[in-house]
Amino acid sequence: MRRRFAAFMLFLWLVSGCAEALEKRDLIFAFGENAFATGDAAGPLLAALQDALGDPVVLEADSCLFSGKDKEFDYGPIVVGTCPAGPGGSDAIEMIMVFAPDYPASRGICVGMSREETAAAYGEGFSMDYDRMTYLPDGETGPMLVFMLDLDSDTVTCYYLYRNSY
Repeated sequence: MRRRFAAFMLFLWLVSGCAEALEKRDLIFAFGENAFATGDAAGPLLAALQDALGDPVVLEADSCLFSGKDKEFDYGPIVVGTCPAGPGGSDAIEMIMVFAPDYPASRGICVGMSREETAAAYGEGFSMDYDRMTYLPDGETGPMLVFMLDLDSDTVTCYYLYRNSY
């Protein structure tokens, strides 16, 4: 009985040291006092970024999926991609990409941190494709969190939240 109890306690200790699986809350980008997710209306995030970082460089192209324009708003350390999937064809957030360590992901991982630190924070439940560590909540095909790595130094060069389905 004592061995089972000791084994059970060891199991609990090991599990408690492991990172939790990716959750929906990990697919949120916090900026200032607000939180934003892919699929949200883009206006509030774009306004907050413009207030803090200045005018973006804007690129746009005809959308392949929707009537209207896909757009990319480049603020330097943060790039936001939108598509006309909101109500009445309004811009919805499709992607938020972060290139600066000043804006960490939900579990504190930011540009410059190692692959090991990222895996420790988010767990081993990622898929690796060349230089991309991709996390999906519960194996879904919906929104994802991706960390791009410099393969020479094995450090995060940027991360992004992406919604690949509407």
